[in-house]
Amino acid sequence: MIAPIIVTVIVLFFLLFYLGVLVMSVGESLGTPIVAFLSLLIFITLGVMIAMVYILFQRLKEIKEEDTDDLSKY
Repeated sequence: MIAPIIVTVIVLFFLLFYLGVLVMSVGESLGTPIVAFLSLLIFITLGVMIAMVYILFQRLKEIKEEDTDDLSKY
């Protein structure tokens, strides 16, 4: 049950780092096309982060509902 939480946290930190590097590197040369591209990347990254958290909650709910002994079915 702890593994999905750890993986999600690691991926979220990676995405935050990636987003920070993008903002810092593109922040030096602000032009209209660059700002539009950066905005698109920010929204995509935030969307992926929100989806990761949503999927984490679904997975934790699924783990709680699972049978404790799946081998008893066979």
